[in-house]
Amino acid sequence: LSVTFTIEHTNDEPLPFLLGAHPALNLPDFGETDEVHGYLGFGQLREPLVSVGLKPGGFAWHEGSFQVALDEEGLLALTNPTFDCDTILDDSSRACACTLYNKERKPVANVRVSAPVLALWAPCGGKAPFVCIEPWWGLCDEAGYRAEFSQRPFVNKVPVGEKQELRYEIEILQS
Repeated sequence: LSVTFTIEHTNDEPLPFLLGAHPALNLPDFGETDEVHGYLGFGQLREPLVSVGLKPGGFAWHEGSFQVALDEEGLLALTNPTFDCDTILDDSSRACACTLYNKERKPVANVRVSAPVLALWAPCGGKAPFVCIEPWWGLCDEAGYRAEFSQRPFVNKVPVGEKQELRYEIEILQS
């Protein structure tokens, strides 16, 4: 599956924008009481992800950033408490590919993104049979942000009369 967003600037006013997608992938053989529901891998990345912290209301909080440890194979275990932090929000552009693995560590799907921000999310408590691997071309406001929209971190701008294409791909490897 290849998803392409085309943003065309047909006006003569500035066109700053943010865009994010919310694809969810089923966790094979999901069981609410299972110790591990699956894994996420990030290519050759072995060092911890660094997630932007979030304040109530969904505001970014860089001072509250935290590390998300990967195991010796570079995998993040999806357990019931994995998303007690709400969202793992990597704005480093290091995680441009993410693989979903089943409980036996066999790859199920690849998600490739060209976005600078990757959000990983599932409902708190781990009781949902899916995980969201979300490409974001933008970032939520910092708590207390008061500047212009066009000055927000990761804001995109399309020049007058031009188009911009943003895309992500999902490759299903196993059903």
